[in-house]
Amino acid sequence: MIHELESDLKRLMVTVYSKPEALLLKKPVDTWVKCAVCGNCGHIMLHAEDPQALWEAYQAQKNS
Repeated sequence: MIHELESDLKRLMVTVYSKPEALLLKKPVDTWVKCAVCGNCGHIMLHAEDPQALWEAYQAQKNS
């Protein structure tokens, strides 16, 4: 899931749920996303600030 916060400075955050099937307490793991834009062609690259945390949440999801 990608969502955007409302503020003057827009920032993106990515969320992975460790327990997506749960009705409550889905155990979300969030990390900010950094963006780089090529000034020549406009290509955009996104990088998670803490990809390890997202990976661990994804693995917990698969193992439950």
